[in-house]
Amino acid sequence: NTKVYAMNLITPLSLVFIITGLLFGGCANLSRHNAHLTWALAVATASQDPDQSTVELPGIDLSQDLLFQLLTAEFAVKRGYYDVALETYLQLAVATRDPRLAKTATRVAIFSRDDIRALEAAKLWVELESNDLEARQAITAAYIRNGNPDAALEHMESVLSLSSADPDQAFMMLASLLSREQDLKTALLVMDRFIEQRQDNPAALFAYTHLAIRAGELDNAQDTIQHVLTLKPDWINAIVLRARILQL
Repeated sequence: NTKVYAMNLITPLSLVFIITGLLFGGCANLSRHNAHLTWALAVATASQDPDQSTVELPGIDLSQDLLFQLLTAEFAVKRGYYDVALETYLQLAVATRDPRLAKTATRVAIFSRDDIRALEAAKLWVELESNDLEARQAITAAYIRNGNPDAALEHMESVLSLSSADPDQAFMMLASLLSREQDLKTALLVMDRFIEQRQDNPAALFAYTHLAIRAGELDNAQDTIQHVLTLKPDWINAIVLRARILQL
């Protein structure tokens, strides 16, 4: 049999997803409105992200066993057996050290709200792709959800440095990331510590104000936006935000 090197070439691994798609082709009409299937297909194509082209991938033979495990994971996701899919993807990611599989395992864990395994998968993903912005965002959220804000802070710094956005938008991206947490009080405390040494940075304080509003800390938001306006009096966005806080 001819050896097929799939983990360091996009085309062979893509074949796995093509095969899976064909197997499910007959069910397309029945599952067109199935939200879980739609999400599953997005996970499947994540391994073909063009941004991955610059990442050094391990050379792994696409053996029958590996192909079976990949297809098992895909079927499990499509059928809603996320615990099976997560276990399989995580095992594959650890065994192959392929960042694409670590990414998929992280996404499945987050989707299924398995915070412990999301952190495990995100750690591996960051280890394999330390400069991946999404990986850093994922591990930041995972650390917060697992009650380790100190570790989250380190990765927030990485999110800030890896962001291609201007500083104002980069801080807002962090605030938006934290605003998705169920425990907004804890998220605000993490953001508070993050901007502790940035009290002269209006962009950082502006982003913090938005998160404070989401957390219902209006007095805190009012005090912070006032400080922003002392640093940058003519900033229209800050003036508008202050008016919104007063209205609230």
